[in-house]
Amino acid sequence: MKIYIITRGDYSDYTICGATLDKDRAELLRRFYSTRYDQANIEEYETDDEPEIKTLQKIKPVFTFGILENGKLLDTASREYYDHNCQENIFRFSNHPKDNTFYAYVIADDYEHAKKIAYDTRAKMLAEKFGL
Repeated sequence: MKIYIITRGDYSDYTICGATLDKDRAELLRRFYSTRYDQANIEEYETDDEPEIKTLQKIKPVFTFGILENGKLLDTASREYYDHNCQENIFRFSNHPKDNTFYAYVIADDYEHAKKIAYDTRAKMLAEKFGL
């Protein structure tokens, strides 16, 4: 399958204006985004690269969580992606010694699932800490 990317500009002014799977629509978009001084271009890419698709299916987002001692959730973000072939969802966690804030970096398909994993892991750590 081919994808057509409509671009304009050079170097630091380079911009992607649109993308489509239809060549005729790509031409219409190219004309729409072209100006007298800056002509838009159509870049064509092949997307049927099966090994890349299989690799991309393994990549999942990493959600970062901070949970305060009272259980309140700090701001979270999904900043990185991880090619994950293992069964472990939490690949790094720590309990801050000064304020007992629990930090977890969780691999999951979505935010809600990642949040549940972080809270469950925190609960397990607290139970072990108190001998439960």
